[in-house]
Amino acid sequence: MKNIVVFTMETRGDVQPYIYLTQALIKEGHKVTIVFDIIKNSSNDIYESCKNKDLVIVSHSDFAERLYKLEVSVTPIKASELSEEKLINAINELKTNYSKIYNCVVDLSKKMQEENGLLNAVRLIKSATDLI
Repeated sequence: MKNIVVFTMETRGDVQPYIYLTQALIKEGHKVTIVFDIIKNSSNDIYESCKNKDLVIVSHSDFAERLYKLEVSVTPIKASELSEEKLINAINELKTNYSKIYNCVVDLSKKMQEENGLLNAVRLIKSATDLI
């Protein structure tokens, strides 16, 4: 079993194809997280189409929080709270903690490489599209 993260954005028409892909990946026994931002009040339709209890759905801001908790990112700023001051503070936070964040990113990427994720993702996508 692999942990797979799928990123997409915009409206239901952009998100829906990835829902089908993630469902195929889950059928193969993988844990899948899909990350998207809800736009144009499409959330109810999208959530209704994702009745698979094994599918984890998070927004971009939630995913940013997860990256922060893994110590591979600075403190997230929500789009609605973005200001010049907060952006400057984030840049300064990165400067101050650059070595620590860099080392955490290196460690995380080594773990990801060991999973051979890209090759497996391509294989899974190909097998899912062969079914169509």
